[in-house]
Amino acid sequence: MFNDFVRFCRTESGYAALADVTGKQQLDEMGSFVLAETFKYFYLLFAPARTLEFDKVIFNTEAHPPGRIP
Repeated sequence: MFNDFVRFCRTESGYAALADVTGKQQLDEMGSFVLAETFKYFYLLFAPARTLEFDKVIFNTEAHPPGRIP
């Protein structure tokens, strides 16, 4: 999924949205969530296990770690 994201969405100045995933036609826009959320999810998926203590961190729906479990 990550490789396809880079392959089909990467542009000279960022990452484009796709008009249709079957045709891979890029739109002239990039959602603000791409950097704020999508890459954060990719990082968390592929980061070494020691990156965070996942049993002690709570993530909200946008992958922000708002707090720790006491």
